[in-house]
Amino acid sequence: MNRRAFLSTGLVPLLSGCAWFGIGEEPGGDLHVRNRDFTGHTVEIEITPTSSGATVFENSIYVEEGQTVEVEEAFGGGSFDVDVALDDGRREEFGLNVGSCPNIRLRVVIGEDELRVEQSYCT
Repeated sequence: MNRRAFLSTGLVPLLSGCAWFGIGEEPGGDLHVRNRDFTGHTVEIEITPTSSGATVFENSIYVEEGQTVEVEEAFGGGSFDVDVALDDGRREEFGLNVGSCPNIRLRVVIGEDELRVEQSYCT
């Protein structure tokens, strides 16, 4: 076996986070809502699988100014449509792609002039 073939079939998949550290764990992740604004906000969050449309997470969360609220195991593996709405009318849609990763973090960041939704890398 030459070096390139070994790296592509053995070493590289082992060193990628999900293949090595996620063995035996269920795919999914946590939701983190961070409020960097100067006032508290109520956030409506809905997470729906892209393929089925059956909601897996729907909740109204109040976040004090400067605080972070965490929801563990908010979603499983796969692809999802995320809809986030603030009490002041701001709204953001996001495509969440978990795949088979066991440790994705979905982040909602609220600021004075900001509403951002993002996901972490597989760790």
